[in-house]
Amino acid sequence: MKTKVIILLLIISLGINIGLIVRLAGQKPKPRRIQARDIKKGWRHEGLRRRLNLDENQLKAIEAIQATTFEKIDIIRETLELKRAELLNILKEPQPDKVKIQTLVKEIANLQTEIELGLTENILMMKKVLTLEQQQQFFELLKRRLSGKEIKRFLPKHFKPRNRCEPEKKK
Repeated sequence: MKTKVIILLLIISLGINIGLIVRLAGQKPKPRRIQARDIKKGWRHEGLRRRLNLDENQLKAIEAIQATTFEKIDIIRETLELKRAELLNILKEPQPDKVKIQTLVKEIANLQTEIELGLTENILMMKKVLTLEQQQQFFELLKRRLSGKEIKRFLPKHFKPRNRCEPEKKK
């Protein structure tokens, strides 16, 4: 009788273990959001370096540009996070002050604009370091990233972003 119970428990345990293994093996890893640190470190990444065929001097120049740019942008992002937290705290209040909300939203928009301008300036400085062929490849990579094709996998399936880099087609 004991051996039958033990055999039954082993069979159940084996079934559970096989089920878990099959389930875990079938799961795809969740994609990670692209972070600023990925972009900062991206120039040392072999694929990106090889795609643009960067030489060592170009790599050093781009890394110096990136370091300067992201040092400034990181400070702006920290301020942006503080402003967003402040806005959230005001929104939690029973009677939020609309004037404060408008002021903070404008400050947040200005900080976001500063980040965009900083990144644009960064691209213009990097453009000076790249050859014409490298620039074409670089802008093609940017176009893909900005068009949503690169980030589609991170979005819900029902969300269909339109390609913002291409002119809108007339119907």
